[in-house]
Amino acid sequence: MLSTTRNLTVRDLLQFHEPAVAEWVETCTEEEFVRVCDVADFLSLHGPVTSTGASMMLSKCVAMAAVYVHDGAPRELARAKRDLKAVVPPIDSSSPGTDLQLARSRPQFFAVGDDAIDAWAEHSEKARARRAAFAAEHADGKA
Repeated sequence: MLSTTRNLTVRDLLQFHEPAVAEWVETCTEEEFVRVCDVADFLSLHGPVTSTGASMMLSKCVAMAAVYVHDGAPRELARAKRDLKAVVPPIDSSSPGTDLQLARSRPQFFAVGDDAIDAWAEHSEKARARRAAFAAEHADGKA
């Protein structure tokens, strides 16, 4: 699972002009933040690609994931490209990060709904199959 800090996520969101979601990230629960990281991981591996075939920048994956978890549905970011002149908080190395113990207790792509797969996956059936396989592996490991 992708791991980041709340501070870096807030910075990414502000650069994409998503201040309400940035504010939410500062106070969301550990479970919600793990969901953000899970969806960001999915986007980095299965999400839209650029015209050259490259995957999205991680900052965009994290911002889109935070918007998805916050809003409860996929949507485009307020800005397609980062605003490098946006006012963002300084990097805070003490900012809480992804709760890796909580993340490991969930199957990969657990927070990715069919709506996200339909909206973003380059190969939706392949993405659904991977999500199902991770869920089955996780269930087998718990048995």
